[in-house]
Amino acid sequence: MGSVPLTYLEAELKVDKAVPAELVRNFVFAGVSLTLAWYGFGVWSIILGHLSGALIFAAMLWRAAWPFLDLSFASGATASLLGASWPLALLSLLQQAVLRLDPMVLGLYFDSEIIGFVGLAMFAVFFFPRLLADSIGRAVYPALVRYRSDPPRAFEAFRIATLLLLAFAVPTAFGLFLNAAWAARFLGGDAWVGAADYLRMLALVPLLRPFSMFGFELLLTRHRDRLLMLYATTNLVVIGGLGAWLVHTDLRALGMAVAGYAPLGMLWLAWGIYRLDPHAFKRLCADILRLYSVAGLLFVPIEILTPAATWTRLASSLLAAALVLAFAQRRFGHDFNAFLRGR
Repeated sequence: MGSVPLTYLEAELKVDKAVPAELVRNFVFAGVSLTLAWYGFGVWSIILGHLSGALIFAAMLWRAAWPFLDLSFASGATASLLGASWPLALLSLLQQAVLRLDPMVLGLYFDSEIIGFVGLAMFAVFFFPRLLADSIGRAVYPALVRYRSDPPRAFEAFRIATLLLLAFAVPTAFGLFLNAAWAARFLGGDAWVGAADYLRMLALVPLLRPFSMFGFELLLTRHRDRLLMLYATTNLVVIGGLGAWLVHTDLRALGMAVAGYAPLGMLWLAWGIYRLDPHAFKRLCADILRLYSVAGLLFVPIEILTPAATWTRLASSLLAAALVLAFAQRRFGHDFNAFLRGR
């Protein structure tokens, strides 16, 4: 029920009106679940916390959207809507399969402890990029739809959003690579330090997929469904097949992390984006390479000169991350500000 007014507010670029409902939902969920857990309700505390948060979330969203939302009924439209939407449903299933490929494949060959370590590593590596991608994407996708008749402006929105996300994703990836043991201990405690090896191996995988962050949405607005299916299917087959073979080598479970560095489906995605605007695509590639180069110059010496799992390495990594963000702000800050202010 809450998704109906939420979708409307996002489509109309009124995302700010949904923020109060989301903040209240989070506070209600946390308050109810923690309180019930304190009184011994066990797992039900989380379930009831989610239900309470969802109810207040839906109610507040309807209240926010009601002055603007025009509801109507179109007889017999459901069948045609489902017919037009099935490619999106299939794409969603393929994307979810790719995102969960590591535990799906490893679950066939290893015990639950290894799967737990892999799950923690995947959470750490992809949490921050997905968190930002979801937030930024809520403004980007409606903007891309609105700019369909103005391709240069649509591509510029895609470019800025991609660079904004990479400005945070790049130092995060390098930081996790250099400080995998710290990250595993911080997220799970001493019992989860076994996730550090997988986390370190997986950490740089997001950097090989810069266009997937918003390129999927860009091509969706151009109805390139077949190309996107080819992109997702290729990743699923290549990464899954390569990983299933590598786990039987000396790499063992780490084979799936290594397979993540072969997202060949990205070639289809890059080709589709390139065809939309070759000049703008080359400009974006140059910007990404600059960002990667600056990060490499700052983080590689830390890997060489500092001992692993030390405070010196952690502090140096945080300083390097701050410098990468400063470079991104100096190089792209004007574009970021214009985008975030809705210009």
